Amino acid sequence: MIENIDIGTDRVVALRASGHVTHDDYTKTLVPALEAGLEAARASGHKVRFYYELGEGFEGYTAHALWDDARVGGEHLRDFERIAVVTDHPVFLGAVRLFGPLISGEVRAWPVAEREEARAWISTL
Repeated sequence: MIENIDIGTDRVVALRASGHVTHDDYTKTLVPALEAGLEAARASGHKVRFYYELGEGFEGYTAHALWDDARVGGEHLRDFERIAVVTDHPVFLGAVRLFGPLISGEVRAWPVAEREEARAWISTL
């Protein structure tokens, strides 16, 4: 499941994943939130900032959701100003290190225990 979360600023698309992330999570939550964030960022002359937390209770992605993630990421490589990924999962930390350099903006990862630092970084103007 993916849910929108409030981290105290409208400049950031902020989402939290828990349980199993599915194709429906992408089509009903992540993509609409990202598209709205992109529209708002472009209207103000900025790129989007994206906070993504894979915290307690996160179990993984379905195969279709992994495909959705690759597709959405590929379509928006140049649209991000900053991305903060918060997770303790080594596979996803490795993915951030591997794919982060392909994204035009700054990409950083934090362990779950440091989520407040990640939120402060992504929110700093």
